Formats: sequence, structure tokens, C-alpha cells
Amino acid sequence: HPAVVMLLFCFFVFLFVFFCLMIRRPPRSTLFPYTTLFRSASGPQQRRWIVDAIDGTVSFIAGDPGWGTLIALQVDGVVTVGVASSPPLSKRWWAGVGAGAWTGSWPASSENPVRLIVSSRSSPDTARVALWPPPDKVSSEWQACAVAILEEFPVWQSLSPSLHLDAVGQPKSSKGPGFVNGALLVASGVLDASVFFGGGPWDIATRALICEEAGGRYTDLWGGSRLDTHTAIVSNGLIHDELIEVASKARPGVPRTP
Repeated sequence: HPAVVMLLFCFFVFLFVFFCLMIRRPPRSTLFPYTTLFRSASGPQQRRWIVDAIDGTVSFIAGDPGWGTLIALQVDGVVTVGVASSPPLSKRWWAGVGAGAWTGSWPASSENPVRLIVSSRSSPDTARVALWPPPDKVSSEWQACAVAILEEFPVWQSLSPSLHLDAVGQPKSSKGPGFVNGALLVASGVLDASVFFGGGPWDIATRALICEEAGGRYTDLWGGSRLDTHTAIVSNGLIHDELIEVASKARPGVPRTP
């Protein structure tokens, strides 16, 4: 039964994270969801695992399919591996530096994984841009920036009702863009960009790498590569600079400090 599979998955994820933390307990401020596991403070490399055991907590509690698990490996400050899993949709996305981005069924089946490639749309008039949170839920700090993007990329207006479905019509989320949407749909070529007005490194690290390895681009809203500014733009690369320029007209002057 799908519900039983979901509960077992969450239980084993919890056990994995719990026992890893018991092996080497990180500072309290990084316990959850930004979890540091097996951090090496000496030697030629510093490694850090960034884990979000349940991304989309509201959807999970509501019994909605828009949740999943995000795991990324950061080596010397660079994200090198990322895996996103969606138990409700029986789907997984993953990427490694220089190895491309891929998607396939979960648990694994006899079907071959499919390589992800971003879209080639480059015109603001036809570009498909998603915002998270949805426009009506963006905080007051980012309202002006969200409005500026909507005015420059009007296709969002006509697409918003259908953006809760992925490329093959998977179950929709009623609580927002959902796990399979936004950045993962950019990597799949369905969307051309996704803009985040919130979220921490645990929300961004895996998604950023998957988009980059699919041929896209990631920055924060100031054009930098930090994961801790609580903002992100992932795109096909062709409309990225334009999104940063539009955001610059209404964004705060400097990124938040970590």
C-alpha cells in the first residue's frame, strides 16, 4: 500500500540521520534540517552532507504528494553530488559534477535512467518562469521583486494553473509548486527558470547541482553562488542574466548574512 511504503521510507530516513548524528554530533545550530554528517575538519578535503529529510513538510502532513528528500555532498565548499527522491511519485533525480543530471524510477526498476536537459527558450515573452513561494504568498520583503518578474515574464500568468503538474501529468500539489516542480522541472526542460524567495542551503544545494548538470545555471538573486542568502535562481542559462537584472530593480541592497 502506498501509505505503508511512505511511512517506512520516512522511518528509515529518520534512522539513517539519527545514527549518523550519534556517530559524530554536529553543532546544535546545524542539526536539522541543515544537517552536517561525517564532517572532516582535517586532511586534504573537507566533506559535508547537506540533508533535508522531508522537503515539503506541509504537503507531507496534509497527505499531499508534493514532498520528498534532498541529499547533497559538499567537498571543500563545492556541491559535488545531489540526490532528490519523491516516494509518493516513485521518482528520483540525481547529479554529479561532470556526470550529468538524470532521473529514473524509485525504487530502481529495469527502465533506463533518462538524462535531463534544460530548455532552449530564450525570450521573456515565451519563457516559463515559476516563483516560490507562489506570488500570493511571497513575503512583503520580496513582493516588489516578484511583481517585477511577473511583469517581465508574463507567461507565468497563463501557466500558473497547470504548474502543479510535472511533464508526464504526475499527481498535483494543492499547497504550492510542490516537490517535482520548480527547479526539478527546469532541469527537465519543462520550465525555463524558477525563482526562490526563501529557503536554506538544504532546499537549494541539491536542486542547484541538478540544474547545472542538466546544462542550466544557478545563482542567488544578487548573481552570487552562495547557498545561504535565502534566495535562488535556477534557469536554462539563457534568461538568467535578464532575471538578475529585473530582480536588481527591487531586491534588497545586499544579501542576508548567514
